Amino acid sequence: MTSKWRFLPDYCRLAAENCARAPVGRLQGFARAARSECYSRIAPIRRGFKHLEDPVTVKATIFKAQLQVNDMDRSYFHAHSLTLARHPLETDERLMVRLLAFAMHAQETLQFARGLAFDEPDLWRKDLTGAIDLWITVGQPDEPQMRRACGRARQVVVYTYSGRSAQAWWQKSAAAAARSKNLTVVDLSAEDTQALATLAKHGMQMQCFIQDGEIQMLGDTTTVPIGLTNRASAR
Repeated sequence: MTSKWRFLPDYCRLAAENCARAPVGRLQGFARAARSECYSRIAPIRRGFKHLEDPVTVKATIFKAQLQVNDMDRSYFHAHSLTLARHPLETDERLMVRLLAFAMHAQETLQFARGLAFDEPDLWRKDLTGAIDLWITVGQPDEPQMRRACGRARQVVVYTYSGRSAQAWWQKSAAAAARSKNLTVVDLSAEDTQALATLAKHGMQMQCFIQDGEIQMLGDTTTVPIGLTNRASAR
């Protein structure tokens, strides 16, 4: 199947593909008419799926964050000026979980990536040769996505955060996760990530404190403790 017609219903796609190959002469007019009819009927559907067809063309909302990380456990104390691009389909909660994940793994070489739509993680860290040291995904990747990530990176971390949905995902994914020696899965408290979402704004001043495995995210006037459950650990 050619990608040009992949959003057409079967009956319309087949007609369009057949007509596109029609020879010149008597069938040429029929080909043009059939293609025109198919396009007119499917154009609203194609517009509705445009964000799936070409994610690059979708205008993202830009968030700026000044993040001070004070990680007693790693003896890491550093300020980061960050730019986060939020896709129209991304929620404030997911945006802030990505920021939290950055704070928990903060290093100079840690960067936000483009996400699974581009076969990339949400964050990654590479060495000087371009090899991926750390791959961080937010949400609920499927088994093939986890397997590919574990094959491409030295360490993979998945952060889930959506309560019952995350629990249902884990029940289906636990066996696959156990087969990957370089995979860590952490579930974040849904109540805490929802509270974290209320701190989202276009210009953020945030602090993250980590000590003895306990994490707090601080906004201008609000402190959000982050509860987490370690579901699987790399070994």
